[in-house]
Amino acid sequence: MATKTGYISAPAGCNAAKAFNTDTDTVAANGTATTVTAGVNDPTHYTVVFTDLAAGSYRLVLFNGTDPVLAADITVGSTTWTPPQSTGDASLANQVTMLSLLNAIKLKTDTIGTVSVSVTGYAQLADGVLILKQGHTATLTFTGSSADLVPDLTGEKCFLGIKDAAGRTWLSIEGTVVTPTGTQVLQFTLTPSVAKTLEEGEHFFDVVAVYGYNATISPPYTALEVFTSGRAHVDRLHVNIT
Repeated sequence: MATKTGYISAPAGCNAAKAFNTDTDTVAANGTATTVTAGVNDPTHYTVVFTDLAAGSYRLVLFNGTDPVLAADITVGSTTWTPPQSTGDASLANQVTMLSLLNAIKLKTDTIGTVSVSVTGYAQLADGVLILKQGHTATLTFTGSSADLVPDLTGEKCFLGIKDAAGRTWLSIEGTVVTPTGTQVLQFTLTPSVAKTLEEGEHFFDVVAVYGYNATISPPYTALEVFTSGRAHVDRLHVNIT
């Protein structure tokens, strides 16, 4: 039997993984992971092992029980699996978009929807677009523009999700409710392990308040409220650090 081992960052609590044939809803042959092991010191760092999964390209989905948590494209080799290396898009249209964004990078605080956003670390705001870079840590703080934008968040949870244009969610992290009532403040930190999973390109994000969270029920909450939504752009890291 041939084992294929790889590593990925995802929210804590994942305990299963499957490899799907690309652009399908079909689990690949031998595509159910043999083991999914969270790190001892970093519970968001996972070692995922497949047995006899054929070499090729797949869509990896991590689960908490039966709930999907994170999806990522992977390439499986003879003994390991890894996310594919992006070659970027050198098209004229993409270059124009990039130049426009680079020319607009000047803000650390901006307004997106019904909230103001401030960023620290390697993150910026340009014309309402959240700009991040692969591998770089950042702290994102969302402040409501009016009192009690969503119901009282005392004792509740909040999450930041980023999805691609096809609607596939590939990042979901829990944040901190800094101020639960009045002018509410939600904060999210992109740790090194999370930042390295950022996918290059144009995406969308949601900041969601989660009420009555309970991992033993399905869905694991009693209500959701969208705090804000917007667009996100992720730049590729142009070095390979091993």
